[in-house]
Order: sequence, then structure tokens, then C-alpha cells
Amino acid sequence: MKYQIASLIVEMRPEGKTLLARSAPYLTASDRKADIQINIDRGQLVRMRKENPHLTDDDCEYIHTGEVFYKALLGFDGMLVHASAVALDREAYLFSAKSGGGKSTHAALWQKVFGERAHIVNDDKPALRRIDGKFMVFGTPWSGKTDLNTNESAPLKAIAFLEQGTKNKITRLSAKEALLMLLNQTLRPAAEWNRLSSLLDRLIKEIPFYKLTCDISADAVRCAYDAMR
Repeated sequence: MKYQIASLIVEMRPEGKTLLARSAPYLTASDRKADIQINIDRGQLVRMRKENPHLTDDDCEYIHTGEVFYKALLGFDGMLVHASAVALDREAYLFSAKSGGGKSTHAALWQKVFGERAHIVNDDKPALRRIDGKFMVFGTPWSGKTDLNTNESAPLKAIAFLEQGTKNKITRLSAKEALLMLLNQTLRPAAEWNRLSSLLDRLIKEIPFYKLTCDISADAVRCAYDAMR
């Protein structure tokens, strides 16, 4: 079965209901040769399940295929960012945080504040690719615990790292600060370090990064938007 994900043709044969459902919007009848081939290693899934008994077979397939895709994406000037991606007026804003740090909550607030102008592209693992000299954000079937993802793309406007607080404040990050935070929110396969390093260098030079300390309010959204736009 062929899927178009992040403007790439991906071939895989999912069996679990989670991956089947979430990948369905990405199905394509394209006759292009696959850019990425995901061969699902059932033996590895069995081992993963034994090591993580809290996971179901569906969970293991979903996690495994996502890891394979995002590692392969580095070969196409692309990378994973652990973030919630919001599209507003055809531009994408990324909000990254540690697990439980409020990125999904903040992204949902943008929908409440801006209404139909804003929607979620991917709630947990958007794909970034540098295409024709600019960074694009893509939805993918791999969106964490939720199914909040759309098969679309938008140019990347800015990235903010969230920190919970009682006052809303946003500050621009230096290149060094942005790199340190970004490294904690992406895959870092040793075999692809040179590719990743080059991509990170371009990303930090071309895209503004911010630290956003915020509460759960509409004012937090306005504070972020006024700076990031």
C-alpha cells in the first residue's frame, strides 16, 4: 500500500487498527516509486511488547513504523520535532514541551481564540522538511496518543518552547539556546548525525525560536501570536 506523507511516497502494509485508521487519509494511487519503504519487523514488535507489557500490539506497530519513517526522513532534508503544530492563516507555528508540558493544551487554545482560522496539523510529531529553500511543516499519521493530524503542509513561521507559569511572557532564544532545546525534542540517530547537524544549523538560522512562559488563557495565545507572527 502506498501513502503520500510529507510529499514523499511511503510504502508499508499496516495490520493494526490504529495505524490503518490514522494512515487512511494519506493513501495514494500514485505510480511513483516509493521514496521510503517501511518493512514492519513482526519479530521486533514481539520483542517490543515483551519489553513494554503495557503496550498493545497496535501500539507497538504504530510506534515502530513512526520511528522507521522519521529516521528515513533525514535522508530527504526532513526531521521530527516533538511538538504540536498549529496552522493559522496558512502558516505553521510549533509548540514544543516536555511530556505533560501543555503543548496540546496551548495549541487547542489557538483554535478557541482564532476559530476556523486555526487548526491542528499534527498534535505530537509533525514532520519538517526543507523544500525549495524553505522549511515546511507536514501532518503525518504519527501524532502520539491522539488522532489529531491532517494530510497537509504549511510553511514554518516560528517555534516556541513552552514552560508553565502564572504570567505570560515570551522571549527570543539565541541560536545556542534554541539548539539545546531542540536536540531534546527530535530523534538523534548517530549514523545520520551529519545530516541532522546540517539541517539543524539551517533551521536555527532561518526560523525564529522563542521561550514561552504561559498560563492556560486566551491572553497566553495573544502573547505568543503577537511575538511569533
